[in-house]
Amino acid sequence: MFCIDSATKFYRGIRIGGWLHHVGSPLQAVRLRCRNLLYQHTEVGIEHMGVASLGANKGFSIQAILSVDAFPEDAVVEFQIKGEWISAPLNELLNERVITDESGKVERKFVEMLKQFPGRPKMLDI
Repeated sequence: MFCIDSATKFYRGIRIGGWLHHVGSPLQAVRLRCRNLLYQHTEVGIEHMGVASLGANKGFSIQAILSVDAFPEDAVVEFQIKGEWISAPLNELLNERVITDESGKVERKFVEMLKQFPGRPKMLDI
């Protein structure tokens, strides 16, 4: 079981955070693979309160610098467990996260509520 909790892209930088749980086998390493990768710093065994019931230190982090500003469509996240590497396309992991994320529903409900007020108040996007 694993999940990408957050993925942030800002210019040439990417930060990915999440957790992985594999019964009896801790995550040994994590890495990002893509064509325009210049540098990455990764950490595993980070405390992750969202899955504390599964055990301690299930979190991971990837911070990467790319040679271009564009999102790396070819990016793959790789996890090492028991010496074996398991890979998953970053786009697929992000799409799974969007499907399970409730914030979009909350935002739509909030906007619908705003439309009901006299004078049609506006919401400022920052």
